[in-house]
Amino acid sequence: MSFHSSAYNLRSIDKGFELRAFFRDSADRLWVGSKSEYVRIYNKDGRLSGYLSPEGKITKEKVSFGASVYCMYEAPDGTLWMGTKVHGLIRLTRKTLQEYKVERYTHDPEDPYSLSHSEVYTILCDSRNNIWVGCYGGGVNLL
Repeated sequence: MSFHSSAYNLRSIDKGFELRAFFRDSADRLWVGSKSEYVRIYNKDGRLSGYLSPEGKITKEKVSFGASVYCMYEAPDGTLWMGTKVHGLIRLTRKTLQEYKVERYTHDPEDPYSLSHSEVYTILCDSRNNIWVGCYGGGVNLL
């Protein structure tokens, strides 16, 4: 497969760092997670809306989310789920279009009902709306 340079415009958004997750939400915004622990949100027209803070606010300031996001998924109820390399599974419940409640789920060796591992690499919703979480080194979890 080849791409002709006249068919697209390349725009660097995270020079020197690796992007890990791309996701388009129900509001038509593009979410981009990077290995450098930034989560950027872009408007439909391609303009940067802001950065997701660890507190769940989308801010114009360049602020680290504090976790490398490797996958994202939006459930039918609008809940956003993000899988991270070390910090487990993150649930974002929308308060407003610019603010989310943040809940974190990680592996706890003392709790058999916790995630099997804190490295979450994939999230899938099946035909029955069950959410499955794939963990590196820990198998598959059903939420």
